[in-house]
Amino acid sequence: GIGLLGVFLATQGPSRALLTDGSPLCVSMIKANLDIADLPPELEKEAAVLPFGEMFELVDSLRGRFDVLFAADVVYNRTASVIDDLFQTAEVLLAVLPDAAFYHGYTERRPELTEALLAAADRHGFSWELIPLVADAGDAMVGLEG
Repeated sequence: GIGLLGVFLATQGPSRALLTDGSPLCVSMIKANLDIADLPPELEKEAAVLPFGEMFELVDSLRGRFDVLFAADVVYNRTASVIDDLFQTAEVLLAVLPDAAFYHGYTERRPELTEALLAAADRHGFSWELIPLVADAGDAMVGLEG
């Protein structure tokens, strides 16, 4: 995406904000949005390419540096294996912080993808809550916590 959730959350007082995407093009847009946002000058801000499930140098260097991870609609057109990769990445990033949390906002487009998302959350030990956005419209936001 273009990082709007991350840019907004960066205005809420963290000391560090890292916004990621699996696409280099999206990361370039995220960087541009970070540059034009009215963020505190002391905020350590960064954007980086981070494909789910790839445990390379970036993930290892970030382990334990964040107490909250947010994801916004990042599995909208993905497969079940990619969803497992998402949870694996969250587990690695949050592994050393006992009170860390992972929040994922998701709009249901395909019921089978929602089922895969919730099953993956269960397999990886995350609790979740399905929050209807509009009554009987089929839209939902999934809140996941680790």
